[in-house]
Amino acid sequence: SNIIAVCIMPFSKATATKEQSKIYFQIKKKLLEKNIPSQFIHRNKIFEENFHFSLPNIAIAMLAKFGGIPWKLATPHFNQLTIGFNIFRDENNENTYLGSAVFFDNEGVIREVNGFNKGDISNVCNLLIESIKKYKESNIQEKVNKVILHFYKNIEKKELNQIEKVIKDNLSKDSTFAIIEINDTKSSVELCFDLNYESYMPQSGTYIKLKPTEYLLFNNLRYWEMPINPINQEELPVKIRIYDPYESFNHHELISQVYEFSRMYWKSLKQKAQPVTTIYSKLIANYLSEFNGHLPDTEISKRRVWFI
Repeated sequence: SNIIAVCIMPFSKATATKEQSKIYFQIKKKLLEKNIPSQFIHRNKIFEENFHFSLPNIAIAMLAKFGGIPWKLATPHFNQLTIGFNIFRDENNENTYLGSAVFFDNEGVIREVNGFNKGDISNVCNLLIESIKKYKESNIQEKVNKVILHFYKNIEKKELNQIEKVIKDNLSKDSTFAIIEINDTKSSVELCFDLNYESYMPQSGTYIKLKPTEYLLFNNLRYWEMPINPINQEELPVKIRIYDPYESFNHHELISQVYEFSRMYWKSLKQKAQPVTTIYSKLIANYLSEFNGHLPDTEISKRRVWFI
């Protein structure tokens, strides 16, 4: 689709009432059913003096919704099946929705958007089977034997065994996988400080090993060793736990990939602490809860970042 709907609304999504939010989600869903992505703008904001500061963020999000790549890190391109999972609980804490974002490489272009009414392991496994099949079809010349999952919670032994069986049955007996648990709640218990920098904030991309499989990753706005301007926005580190049952992955590379995906948040110029694999998955799950548990079955809905 080469069409995008720009919707000028009399309210902001961030401060909308329950009734206004309902209208927002209804419009969003109707457009998706017609295979049209959308960009919502609060009318009052247009007439503010500092509206020009919002324009770059709006332009970035619109480009991404068209299927473009606003930016990526200057790292070598590699193909690798990376799947993010995250959940959203409704306001009554009764229903859990599972969102998933599937990537076939490190370019940041989403290949599959999926949502499920329940955040159970059977839905994770079913999606894994479909994703492996599609990934193999798109990389027919290459040997596909590695899968990386970015997960929202501590993985149980029983769940680990189910995931392993699915991967072995659908790839090959010598295939391997890693699951990276990325905590939603940022760590404030374990902190580190850079004594050579005035605000003591470690440089973005720094990580610390806490245990053999546990790390603390700093994702913040201090991109250079000595920034010209002071960094006012504090970002707590993200705790990462790696499950690598066959010890077949380089942990430095896995953490670097988490960091790389955190820099590909195309909703604003400011980097997020978490990678888009889990951020996007949570956003998808949130929309799913407002769409009566079903995503529209269209090209835009299934393969674009319409939800940012």
